[in-house]
Amino acid sequence: MKLNNKLYSTLVYKTLDCSAVYREAIKGQYLFLIDTESTDNEEMRNKMHLLPKNIQSLNLPINFTEIQKEVYVKDWIRQILEEMRLK
Repeated sequence: MKLNNKLYSTLVYKTLDCSAVYREAIKGQYLFLIDTESTDNEEMRNKMHLLPKNIQSLNLPINFTEIQKEVYVKDWIRQILEEMRLK
């Protein structure tokens, strides 16, 4: 994902629908984490433990479109960069 002339990358996990295991239906989610693929991620990865827990990862509903996911992931990365700037 390109942002501020840098290329950031994420690792994404897709959780399973757990309705077979639990009594209530638990719909799947996407879980995004900053990965090690892009060299532009290095500073974020090194400071991730200093960030508030609520922005260390991103959870999105499974029914989001690719465009929605891209918008939310870009906003999440912007939040991380802003928080790092303030530290």
